[in-house]
Amino acid sequence: MTLSELTDSSDEQKILTTGIATWIRESVVLDDGSRPHGVVYPSKWGSTLQNWAMWLRRTDDGTGPDPVEVVEASDIGRHSAPFLQAANLRGMTFH
Repeated sequence: MTLSELTDSSDEQKILTTGIATWIRESVVLDDGSRPHGVVYPSKWGSTLQNWAMWLRRTDDGTGPDPVEVVEASDIGRHSAPFLQAANLRGMTFH
């Protein structure tokens, strides 16, 4: 399996990558006996970019709320810097 195949966004590859993530979430136990709370994987848009998938274990398992809070929120509008940077990475332009 190549990196290109793992980062492909086709429906067939989404089934594979979500299946891998599901297996990690449900089956993997870390060296310290804990279970993973997420995975980091390369983006299809560049080797310097990372994607993060995180699970809210307590919420998902019904054992209570996860201790998370919103630290900062900002809108990503059509002409905001993060939106334009993401579009630029994909070769998109806006007028």
